[in-house]
Parts: sequence; structure tokens; C-alpha cells
Amino acid sequence: MARKKFTEDQIAQILVEAAYRGDQEVASKYGISQRTLYRWRDFAENRPGLTKLILEKKVAFERGWADEAAGALKAGLEFLKEAAQKASRTDANVIHAVAGAVKIASEVLITREVLDARLSGQDREDDTQD
Repeated sequence: MARKKFTEDQIAQILVEAAYRGDQEVASKYGISQRTLYRWRDFAENRPGLTKLILEKKVAFERGWADEAAGALKAGLEFLKEAAQKASRTDANVIHAVAGAVKIASEVLITREVLDARLSGQDREDDTQD
């Protein structure tokens, strides 16, 4: 079987996905070996352009993931509202499970906001008067 040829842009995307989803899952998804991922990581260390691409893909990936969490939070809240109105016909275990998922999604969004604030320096108070 012929080897697949990947562009640096594709390699960067694959490496970012592997960092979040695991080497085995991503290698299987793209039809490559885990060893290929290891080689690409080593290769990226000596390629500033590829390193920059990886950082850009990482930011985009994290942004997309956080946006998905916001959508899931909204859907969960809508479900809970509807379930509360039809409580007699809704399984309490389902309501409990969705409530837990909503809590987790909201914590993720709060964490994202805190990290964004810290990275931009907004969380620092003026400590020159101490």
C-alpha cells in the first residue's frame, strides 16, 4: 500500500487532534501509525513554520471545543426546562444526568473565561499600593 502524503497544514491538524483525542484514535482515523505521530512531533521541533501552524490549529481547536460546550449547555438547559414542565412523564435519572452535564459544561465555560482573562492580563489587580 502506498504511503499517504500529508501537507504541513494537515500534519499540524492531526498532531493537535492527537493531543486532545489520543494517538491511537487519531492514528486510526487518518490511517497512519502511532510511530508516524511520534516522528511528526520530532520533526515539528525543528520546523518553526510547522510549530507555528500547530499553535494556530490548537487555538482554533480549543475555540471550537468551547463553542460546542456553549451549544451543549444551551440544549441541556432547554431540555431541563421542558422536562421540568413535563415532570410526570420524564425519567428522573435522565433529568439528573442532563443536569450533571449542564453543570460540567458551565464549569468548562467559566474555566475558559478565567483562562482568557489570565492570558490577556485582565485578572491582575493594581498591586502597586501594597
